[in-house]
Amino acid sequence: MKRLLKVIAAIVLAACSAVAFAACEEPAAHVHNFTGEYVSAEGGHAKTCATDGCTAVDQNIEEHEWAADADKPAIEATCHSDGTNYYKCTVCGEEKTEAQTNRPAHSFTGGYVAAEGGHAKTCAAEGCTAVDEIQPHEWDEGVITSKPTLFYAGLKTFTCNDCGTNKTEEISAKNSTTYKEDFNLAQDANGNQVGDWQYGTVDYKFQSPEDFDFTQFSAFTNGNDGWEDGGCEIKDEFINVHGKWVAVAFTFSEDVTANIDFSFISNQADSAENLPKFNCRIGVKDENGIVKENPHFIGGDNGISDCSYKGDKTFKKGDTVYFMIEHKGGWESGSLNITITKIAE
Repeated sequence: MKRLLKVIAAIVLAACSAVAFAACEEPAAHVHNFTGEYVSAEGGHAKTCATDGCTAVDQNIEEHEWAADADKPAIEATCHSDGTNYYKCTVCGEEKTEAQTNRPAHSFTGGYVAAEGGHAKTCAAEGCTAVDEIQPHEWDEGVITSKPTLFYAGLKTFTCNDCGTNKTEEISAKNSTTYKEDFNLAQDANGNQVGDWQYGTVDYKFQSPEDFDFTQFSAFTNGNDGWEDGGCEIKDEFINVHGKWVAVAFTFSEDVTANIDFSFISNQADSAENLPKFNCRIGVKDENGIVKENPHFIGGDNGISDCSYKGDKTFKKGDTVYFMIEHKGGWESGSLNITITKIAE
């Protein structure tokens, strides 16, 4: 019995020794299997380990094999911006871009734009703001946009034939003003005449002192070349006096001494018996509408065919001189000439 127990004990000890020895052996080292997919790496790409759970990457870095990216068409360079080329590695899928810096030349065939010292052609490419070399403006002959008066300078506006830029030049105030040259048909928004010269009729009052009321015309003649009211017409070429006294007036914007040269000549009649006859008066009112003195009379009991006056007068700012014409017989029309000239102090 004892012998049997010893045998059993020896067997158990041997088994334990074998197990203990086996537990102390080191496991075999893992050998990477670099047959997996390519991944991007610094300087190129490399294979990954194919073993499940292993993230090792081969140290043998290969260069990328670049080709144009079919999914991202290149953006071509323009004259005002670089383009972009898109590439993708055919092995690992890594992407990169490269700038197209070889820009095409500008196409200076666009319109002109104003520039300092002149104008220049613009580039016709969409989105480009480049301009060509500056060229001098090509000015037209100019248009008088503000007429000079006896007291104030005017303006002449010039336009560049190429780019449309405007410039203005001052026109010196006039030394004299004439009825014909400065005749105008300007009106404001309310229909009132605009300017130093006015045109209308008068209701003359033979009293002491004499007085008169002036009413501006508000309507144009059929040809839009003059003023008219009830058959009375005032144009630059002639005046028709029908049923009312006709008057042309001029208002002074500054104190001044001026020479007045006035004449009204009747149109030629069919015969001496049918010679037109008129009487004329020249009167002055101050800025408050008060007659300053009895108007100067030019005419006769039955009128005359040629009324004229020349003389110097001193006017205050706001004074208005009225040249009034009354028809006395024969044809009703005539030619009016008025020149007002400043006298140097």
